[in-house]
Amino acid sequence: MWENSGKLTENTNEGFSGYGIAFGGPASIQQREAEAEKMSGISLRDPQVLGALAAAGLCAGGVVAWVRMRKRPTEEELERQRRQYLVKAGRIMDGTILDTSEVEPGEDEHAEGLHLILYQYELAGVVYECSQDVTHLKDYVNIRDCRLSFPCSVRYDPRQPGNSIVVAENWSGLRDTANSVPIHPLPRRPAHPLPSVPS
Repeated sequence: MWENSGKLTENTNEGFSGYGIAFGGPASIQQREAEAEKMSGISLRDPQVLGALAAAGLCAGGVVAWVRMRKRPTEEELERQRRQYLVKAGRIMDGTILDTSEVEPGEDEHAEGLHLILYQYELAGVVYECSQDVTHLKDYVNIRDCRLSFPCSVRYDPRQPGNSIVVAENWSGLRDTANSVPIHPLPRRPAHPLPSVPS
């Protein structure tokens, strides 16, 4: 706290001379500023403080500019990230391929055409009917080879069960057999006659 309760000054204004107590005059304000600078050690007039403030402002402006100008991911990149997440963290369950759909280039707003696999699966009594765009997965799946009404494996997000896939770059739930695990018949043993029991 400042101890500036007042000071005795001589008043000589307009021919009047005398003594009085002056509070909060210019001298006392300057003294307070000087004392505040001494206590905090920081002055806005100090070139180092001004330089630090300018650098902080430039850094903040740079972050804002980077956020606004950074490249937004494309729809294909977002879909690839979704597939990678489901392959890594999704749970697997049985589903059924319902249908496939193919839109030729130029028929819709999609320049490359559109290839969809429609499938369904049931989880906790809820039936989910979904479709997956596999247009960019032509190297991994041909929708003309998909067997309709055939079992498949579905990877889904346990926190959002409607988020699911049946094929990705490094995983496929499409099957060649109707069983989720191929069953190989056991080798048959040769039949031996039962031993005769003496009577």
